[in-house]
Amino acid sequence: MTYWSDLVSGPPAVAALGRDAFRYAYEALGSHHGIRINCPTVVVHGARDRIIPVKASQALHQQIPGSRLVVLPRSGHCPQLDDPEAVVRIIAEIEAAV
Repeated sequence: MTYWSDLVSGPPAVAALGRDAFRYAYEALGSHHGIRINCPTVVVHGARDRIIPVKASQALHQQIPGSRLVVLPRSGHCPQLDDPEAVVRIIAEIEAAV
């Protein structure tokens, strides 16, 4: 077996991996104080995301002054795959504003 197949060998392993990833993301979110983003920023989140809660994107949005939060109602964890047309529209809006 490979490293990855061992890592995700069944539902309990996948759940543990998800918990570890979420813990890392949560800890990392609080460690980026003082970072400045000087470009148009849109935080996109899928309303049906069962992996990362919307409040994580809300917190990220609050840490980026001038950013915009878009929650796509028909999308899950991968909005670019679930609703590519909406993601393209968002990118086009950013491009038009620059």
